[in-house]
Amino acid sequence: MRKLNKFAALFVAVTFVLLGSGHAFAQGMGGHGWHNGYHGMDWPDTLSTITVSGTVRVDSLPHLGFMHNLDYQQALYFLDSTGDGIADYLLMFGPWWYQPANGAQRPNNGDTVTITGGVMTTFTPSMLVVFTINGVTWREPIGPPAWSGGWMHRNATDSTRIYCPTDSSSWMHIPAGAMGMGMMWPDSIFCQFEWMHPDSLPVNGGGFMGFHTEFTRMGGHGMMNGGMMNFLRSTRMSFHYPQQLIDESKINEASIQLFYLDSNNQWQVVSGAQLDTQSNTVTVTQNPVRSYYALRGTTITSVEEQIALPSDFVLQQNYPNPFNPATTISYELHIASRVNLSIFNVRGEQVATLVNAQQPGGKHVVRWRGIDAEGKSLASGIYWYRLEVAGMTATKKLIMMK
Repeated sequence: MRKLNKFAALFVAVTFVLLGSGHAFAQGMGGHGWHNGYHGMDWPDTLSTITVSGTVRVDSLPHLGFMHNLDYQQALYFLDSTGDGIADYLLMFGPWWYQPANGAQRPNNGDTVTITGGVMTTFTPSMLVVFTINGVTWREPIGPPAWSGGWMHRNATDSTRIYCPTDSSSWMHIPAGAMGMGMMWPDSIFCQFEWMHPDSLPVNGGGFMGFHTEFTRMGGHGMMNGGMMNFLRSTRMSFHYPQQLIDESKINEASIQLFYLDSNNQWQVVSGAQLDTQSNTVTVTQNPVRSYYALRGTTITSVEEQIALPSDFVLQQNYPNPFNPATTISYELHIASRVNLSIFNVRGEQVATLVNAQQPGGKHVVRWRGIDAEGKSLASGIYWYRLEVAGMTATKKLIMMK
């Protein structure tokens, strides 16, 4: 699959060939179609508006494994405006679940319709971002649609949560007071957080899932200078991955890490990210927020490896973290081993031993309630937990808050 230039259309994931037409068509499966630095699909303010009549062709979108749960459109809508059987426009109606309150409906295959929309020439054929269908409003031609994100206001007294429009388990939570009061800050910012196919990431090697954030002023003018957005307070982010994708791609779930794309177009590990294999999420609290993120994990190369024990011992980040009153620590052993799992305070003093025993290979889970070796509750603060297996050690930080 060929990735578009990062200044061209994002989210282009699959190329379809329409039988009988001899034309290949690229379908944007995520939310963005860049147009001279603006969001063409989400912010059509700068697009030329035309009205075209013709016959609609509807092609079902192939269910490419997990992706059919994340696609923006589960059907492809094309318009033949010349009556020659060749699609002249790709119609963008938004995510499959969008339905305007006025009762406007998507057309059926073979319907004759009149579409008014904004033209995007970065697609082949050109895309029409649908504003009206047969004179009935589908979406407003100015500003972003409701499905693509949300507004954060400078004087807001409550936090703002922005959901990925195709997966509500992926979100970013921006606390109140995150925007400054200086002249560089507008009264409001439109925030977007969207899944994207990894082949559409600006740089290869991101991983098995990609994500994109964007912050824009009124009119769609981007604010992600240098590929990042600095706030006064840290943003909490959740990156969700489908279990079906993990199973189909034979990914070692315990190896999943979150990466961001830095200003030198290099993928860097996001520090402090927490993997939760129960909810299939990676969460992190950070500042600044980056433009591009990716989830990466090692691939299991055979059925035998898939059902085998872990190739090495793995110590997971505790969850939740910070915690109160208890947290869970998980680890995996490649073979039966003598295991020591202990807790240390910031002075390096051992305050509790959670495991000191011979254990079989496989996954192990330990629950700690923040108590010391004598069963007394410890004070709030930073602690470290250390796993020792066969002469090797791994240490991670946890935070107890009361």
